[in-house]
Amino acid sequence: MLGIAISASMTTPAALAAPASALPAAGDNPAPLFALAAIIAILFFTLLNRQLKIKRLRQDLDTLENEHRKMLDDLQRFTAITNQASEAIMITDAQSRIVYINPAFTSLTGYTRHDVQGQTPRLLRTDRHDEKFYQDMRETLRTKHLWKGTFTNRCKDGTTVELETVITAVFDGQGQLSSFVSAARDVTHEHQLEMQLRNAQKMEALGTLAGGIAHDFNNILSAIIGYTELGLMDTPEDSLVHDHFKQVLKAARRAADLVSQILTFSRRNARERQPLLLGPIIDEALKLLRGTLPTTVEIRKALAEDMPPIMADTAQMHQIIMNLCTNANQAMSEHGGVLEVGLRPVSITSVRTAWQSTLKPGNYAELTVADTGHGMTPETMARIFDPYFTTRHGGDGTGLGLATVHGIVSLYEGAIHVDSTPGAGTRFTILLPVCPADAVIPGFPEEQRMLQHGNQARILVVDDEESIAKMIETTLTWLGYRVEAFTSSVKAYEAFKSAPAKYDAVVTDQTMPNLPGAELARLLLAIRPEIPVILCSGYSASIDANRAKAIGIREFVMKPIAGRALAAVLQKHIQNVSDATS
Repeated sequence: MLGIAISASMTTPAALAAPASALPAAGDNPAPLFALAAIIAILFFTLLNRQLKIKRLRQDLDTLENEHRKMLDDLQRFTAITNQASEAIMITDAQSRIVYINPAFTSLTGYTRHDVQGQTPRLLRTDRHDEKFYQDMRETLRTKHLWKGTFTNRCKDGTTVELETVITAVFDGQGQLSSFVSAARDVTHEHQLEMQLRNAQKMEALGTLAGGIAHDFNNILSAIIGYTELGLMDTPEDSLVHDHFKQVLKAARRAADLVSQILTFSRRNARERQPLLLGPIIDEALKLLRGTLPTTVEIRKALAEDMPPIMADTAQMHQIIMNLCTNANQAMSEHGGVLEVGLRPVSITSVRTAWQSTLKPGNYAELTVADTGHGMTPETMARIFDPYFTTRHGGDGTGLGLATVHGIVSLYEGAIHVDSTPGAGTRFTILLPVCPADAVIPGFPEEQRMLQHGNQARILVVDDEESIAKMIETTLTWLGYRVEAFTSSVKAYEAFKSAPAKYDAVVTDQTMPNLPGAELARLLLAIRPEIPVILCSGYSASIDANRAKAIGIREFVMKPIAGRALAAVLQKHIQNVSDATS
């Protein structure tokens, strides 16, 4: 009955339409019908199963297409993010071969994808990091799968950049290392600013130390120089003792120059500045230098005409040029080369490089000194402005040259920059602000006059150091002045107050207890505004030449100053003093 039911259910329209004679009779064998029904059932279930599989395949295909579309969207999103990212992104495979870099990487380093494809990051290495640095980095990635740090990498053009970098190890679904992703940010500018800040702080600390010892040391040198001059006055010029005194005086003056350099690089040295042209100073310095340079060193000048003047001290500018050129010569001493000195006007806008960041917008004079010598490593460059740091051997040089240059440039509110590559030479660039267009350049100073007799002019000398007060008194007396010396500024004020017309000039030290020199000068000038006051200072943070002039002080003199030099200063301010003055 089941077979008949199945057969009936599977009867096709064609079978229904067939003539009754074509159907088997009820009494015939039913086996073919069962076989046909079974075949039809098998075919039906096969087709049904295929339809279900096709439906499942279509669903799977739709899922794959959706996932593929999502992956494409993610890839496009990733590409857009990496292409627009400001960080330089690099992806390497498990063997550290570069497989991808973004445009920021190319913009930063100059390397294109074609340049680095298949290369390793060793392409970017410099000698700044040793092998242990890279070993530690690999070990950190192996154990923690993340490394953070700063690289110094080399660009395609040979320059270097400081990169703050994060490297991540990436693993696949089976836990196997598949790639490394590096994201780096350029911090070169920040590092330069940080270095400038550290250098400024270091110079400030050194300046505080230098200023602290300068006053006492200059007082000692004043006494040594002064009494040595007195010894020279009292001994015959052809005597051995006279020659010994000359050597002592020479050494004392060298010590005074050393203190002056220390104060200069620490920006504590106050010198009077005036408008001057750099071109003639450069010419003069190179003429002096030419005789000391070997014939293997060629000097080339490129000095722009009609350069505006700068506000500076002639001796300090001469010192800058000689120091830079001497260093350049030393760098080329072995094989010779070319020394180039350039001068040109430049304009600094609000857009400045890192080393120009301290400059105000305006017009500047750009002084360059370049050589083709052995160059410097980054480690050496980081220390060249440190006092007492030198690469010279055998005790040749004090190491104060570039520190002094840095101090002078900073004092003038300028900027200094150095570019150097080992084996490719060094270039120093200095920017100094120029004077206003209407600045007047003074003529050459008069030659120093011979010391004249003091004509019994009466001088009030005040210095809390008894040896210095005595030395000045003795020297000025020997030169024909009448001197009254005090070691107490308070007593000196009382003496002046009781007889203001008694004195023709006042010479006072600045740093004294109870009543400093500047305050004493104010009190004396309040009584007699026309009296010449000469203020001497070994070092003081509270007074300089400009502040002294504002008080009414005629001359501000930095120690050490001996009696003869002081007499030359007095001579400028005391005129028509007769022996009968009372």
